Parts: sequence; structure tokens; C-alpha cells
Amino acid sequence: MAIRGRGKRRLQPWMWVVIAVLAVVALFFVGNSNSLRSSLQSFGF
Repeated sequence: MAIRGRGKRRLQPWMWVVIAVLAVVALFFVGNSNSLRSSLQSFGF
């Protein structure tokens, strides 16, 4: 990964979007592999 500002280790806004999407997808697959209801209920959904 080419980082423009070497001194600044700051995530770009689009990187946060990608991280959020990956986290949601990961939680979805984890919930599916175990039991979807109990996993979602533990997160309050």
C-alpha cells in the first residue's frame, strides 16, 4: 500500500467505509455459520 503522508498514519474516509463493510460481512457469515438469531440478538438486533 502506497501511503502519501509517511509521517501521518491516518485512515482515509473510504477506508473506514471498506472496514465497516468487511466487518458487517464478517459478522453476517459468522452468524450464518453458527446460529444467525443468537448472534444477532447478542448485538441487539
